[in-house]
Amino acid sequence: MAGGIYEQSEWPDSRWDCVTVCDGCHTVVWGTFWDDYDSAARDAYFARNGWRNYCVPGDTEILELCPACAVRALRRGETRGLADTWLHPTHAYTHAFREVDAQLSARERVVANLLLTEGRAS
Repeated sequence: MAGGIYEQSEWPDSRWDCVTVCDGCHTVVWGTFWDDYDSAARDAYFARNGWRNYCVPGDTEILELCPACAVRALRRGETRGLADTWLHPTHAYTHAFREVDAQLSARERVVANLLLTEGRAS
């Protein structure tokens, strides 16, 4: 699964950000949540927005696909339906772990820069 959690100690209590990257097209989506971390809530949020998780026979990682890639997989016959949890790829999918790491590093730099410049006159 291509996803990561970003937490910042200076943020209000119970805030956490989650980045998800599609393993098909590598689209990046950030979500902000205000409760204690709950992976089921995160999964439900993305499912409500059309994201789908798939298991691939022989692969130990879960593929996470955005709505457009999930529909493309259905049209290619890689899955029997959007509710199906198994994917039989007709082409190679690339797990987007590097993109997740890059997004988390970029968020860290942005927040660090904001903290460094806080209080300075514009």
